[in-house]
Amino acid sequence: MMSVRVTEQDSWIVLQNRFVRLMIDSGTGKWSGIDSRSGLTMVADAEFRVDKAGHRVWPEPKTAITWRRCQRRSVFGRGLGVELRFEPQQGYEPVRLLQLFLYRDERFVELAWGIENQKSFPMRITDVEVVYAAELFRGQRVNGARTLRSGAGAEPNFVERGWEIEAWNGAMLTYRNGEQRRTIVAGGLAYAEFARRVEILRGRKAVGADGNIRFEQRRLRNLNILCTDPHGKLVPPGERYLCPDTSYLDFVTENPFEALERYGMALRKANDAHPNVYDFPTLCGWMVSTKNLGEGKPINNSPGLVEQTEIARERGLMKYTPLAVRLEPDYYCYGNWGDTQQGWWDDAHWEKYGSLRKPYETFRKFCRAVAERGGIPFTYFQASMPSNDFALCHPDWMLHDDISRLHVNHYHHRPFVRYDYTNPEFQKHVLDVWRRLRRCGLKGVKFDYPETAWAKDGGFDNPSYTTTSAYVELFRLCRRGLGPDAYIHERILGANVHENVPRLDVTAGVVDLQRVWNDSSHFEPEMASRIGLRWYKNRSVFIYYPDGKSFIRDGKALPAYKRQALLTLIGFLGGRLEIGTSIGSMTDAMLHDLTRIFPMFGGTQSPRPVDMLTGKRHPEVYLYTVADGWWQVVLVNNG
Repeated sequence: MMSVRVTEQDSWIVLQNRFVRLMIDSGTGKWSGIDSRSGLTMVADAEFRVDKAGHRVWPEPKTAITWRRCQRRSVFGRGLGVELRFEPQQGYEPVRLLQLFLYRDERFVELAWGIENQKSFPMRITDVEVVYAAELFRGQRVNGARTLRSGAGAEPNFVERGWEIEAWNGAMLTYRNGEQRRTIVAGGLAYAEFARRVEILRGRKAVGADGNIRFEQRRLRNLNILCTDPHGKLVPPGERYLCPDTSYLDFVTENPFEALERYGMALRKANDAHPNVYDFPTLCGWMVSTKNLGEGKPINNSPGLVEQTEIARERGLMKYTPLAVRLEPDYYCYGNWGDTQQGWWDDAHWEKYGSLRKPYETFRKFCRAVAERGGIPFTYFQASMPSNDFALCHPDWMLHDDISRLHVNHYHHRPFVRYDYTNPEFQKHVLDVWRRLRRCGLKGVKFDYPETAWAKDGGFDNPSYTTTSAYVELFRLCRRGLGPDAYIHERILGANVHENVPRLDVTAGVVDLQRVWNDSSHFEPEMASRIGLRWYKNRSVFIYYPDGKSFIRDGKALPAYKRQALLTLIGFLGGRLEIGTSIGSMTDAMLHDLTRIFPMFGGTQSPRPVDMLTGKRHPEVYLYTVADGWWQVVLVNNG
């Protein structure tokens, strides 16, 4: 069996294993990727650029290019690679470092990068194209091309016709070269300080004098893989920075299902992701209390949810599964001139605003009462929507140390003053909160409006943070404080909730659960397909769910066949059931149906949408392998 090796052939550096051969031009630093078995060039003349995406590109400076062999020990084993060093001889650009790694038993190329700041001024790095303008389809006849974006949170993801795509996180392209199936999967691998973006384009992406994107060399069909962050990484003068983020490129696995599943497992390993299984239903106190989504029953308080846990025990639910109950202290800025529970996160403020009530007026009493009845206590935090009086008390814990816009009226999800999750004193405060709640018995939390913690303009006390790493710090503090078994939920809706935040995989290995839909208690086909088309990440990297579901809407019970269909699809395709109908309001038939989907699937496998390439908007056939020769099949009528 061939191990990884590096050889020189004239001006070429050859890095190869039994799957992949990379041909690197030592004179230009460009490289091409070849499928070793077929000899087909899958990507050609890939370049590497730093901070040129979206900017007017000046003439390239004269650059000295050198290389060396390098080794890497990782979760994938012992990697052998090539480091290319690009040292400009003119101008103000940094020294660029590109590392390409192969592993003996892996089919993908791992891409890493770094810079050396040889100048006298600090450099902030925001956009790194680890792969730029890599030519695709050289010498090939492309037919039946389809793409699939690696969706996160509430981002739509469909199988799209054609080969062009721009996607956050990653993307899959599959097509036929004549009669031979070919597939390319590219995306983020290890996450730490940057988001990932994949572009498969017609022409080189450039920017015009008016700031608008335009394309040059339109006949070129090419691949870009970007590490990007709006605020960027600050590298002081004289320092060498090797980014902990890596990227993934597989162009040899022909079967698109297998290619994506390999990617999902690599993403899991690289981020040490082990999402905790929500092997129980979760009753959402807030949803039940609303009239438009639930039933208008005011149970979103500690006595109300303890009572629901007691009813669940009396009705026999605990014979099949425990019940999680989520207390949501969601008092917003409109009610008391901007003063809320947020930031204080203590019993006094949760009681003041009505979430904790006697006889369970502390979180310890609430959690203990729920646990004694066989339930699991959850709660809710707003990611970066501080109470005005908290910000006034701790202005140095806010971004930019600035509360000068505290007086301005705003929508609750668009605050002008937000926390600085890089401030050491605020980090200690947050960690103390989570440790205290763990001692109280809290088992899980939903982070609402996490977009508010995405600080694209920085303002951090610790200048080494990027927007991405500061965002993830919110969840890391929670994980450290609540522990490895806690259930952490990222309600990442993205888009225009705040700052037009992208839906990302950057919390892989920290967060357990992402929601795929806006507030909604109904069920529709895209909820299933949005989860189903992420099967390669579902359960292995994240767990996905489509928000809570109500069995009673507008005083009318959902027909049994609809209730059973949504429960089947959530249990089979998803991994978490949240309910907006109180246990006391459920009929015996509703309660019986609810228990049928437990225990939830464990492990890392989710059902394949085996008909996803047949032109249907929503898959209708899902296949789950139980054992060799034994499958479970779900047929979905999306009409």
